[in-house]
Amino acid sequence: MKRLVRIPLVLFCCLLCSCGAESISDHEVAGVVAWANKYPLGIDRWRHDECVAFFKAYANVESWVREGQRFPNAERILLSLLHSKDKRIHPAVAAAVLAHVGTAKSIPELASLLEDEWDVTRSQAILALQRIGHADAVQPLCRRLLVDGSPNCRIAAIQAIVELGDTDTATSALGRHLASLERESTIVREAMNKITASKKPPVPQEADTDE
Repeated sequence: MKRLVRIPLVLFCCLLCSCGAESISDHEVAGVVAWANKYPLGIDRWRHDECVAFFKAYANVESWVREGQRFPNAERILLSLLHSKDKRIHPAVAAAVLAHVGTAKSIPELASLLEDEWDVTRSQAILALQRIGHADAVQPLCRRLLVDGSPNCRIAAIQAIVELGDTDTATSALGRHLASLERESTIVREAMNKITASKKPPVPQEADTDE
């Protein structure tokens, strides 16, 4: 009998929890999308018109951030849009906006963006993780540092790791990265030496003589 009573009680508790959860309207989602898409990344030949419009509408980024304060669920909405790969907002823009409204809750989704094929998206995710400033971001940043093909992303990751302050993890990752750079430098020097050695010396040309 006790078991039969327990099941309805569990269901009732779940119902209470779901009723207490804050719902998000389509209107608020649309508002966050419109507000977030105003953010300028300053990338030439991409969203140039939006960047121009942004600085016509706002004196600075801070005034844009203040406007976004009317969306208390902005982080939650952006994370949902990223997770569902919603086409209404580009991942690079979402990452840049999360740098201003994100918390530790954003770290898993931002860490997944470190695998994005576009270096701009990866660099914006790195900057967002750095700005959020949580220690949980160190491990994914260290992993990215060792494999990212973009020098700009690697530099951004180094700066973020150092600022986040996990000295043991940072020292290990930076040491491994430095070793890989030294190995790469050695390979490049050996290749250059091999190319130089394989070149045939130029054949001297006979000087023209007047008869």
